[in-house]
Amino acid sequence: MYCVLLLSYVLMAADRYLFPVIAPYVRREFSFSPSLTGLLTTIFTLGLGVGGLTTGYILARFSRKAVMLGGIAIFSGATALTAATHGFWGMLLCLAAQGIGMAMLATSMFALAASYFVTYKAAAIGSVNFCYGIGGF
Repeated sequence: MYCVLLLSYVLMAADRYLFPVIAPYVRREFSFSPSLTGLLTTIFTLGLGVGGLTTGYILARFSRKAVMLGGIAIFSGATALTAATHGFWGMLLCLAAQGIGMAMLATSMFALAASYFVTYKAAAIGSVNFCYGIGGF
């Protein structure tokens, strides 16, 4: 099961780095200004930051599994909706929601790795980071 979660993290990381690559095409297709396109490429990070702060609070009240699945659902739903949006504001909200979903997954995965693999805590957390790097490659 842990390997499936790591695979989902690889896919999320790959998706994270995809938008900046296709940003010039999105800009041309929707006639966005360079500044709006720049905001779209960075809003994910703001969502990631906001999501990371709030996920700690959520993890104190709900199970790691529920938070992790919620993060995957938010990220996946926002990714699907991004393809269906036709304007700046919809795309902005979807990309920010992707960041929130990924923060929920990442924060709960680090907590899960640290508590389930007590003897090999460093290796477990390292495997999470490794998967993010593979996805970004």
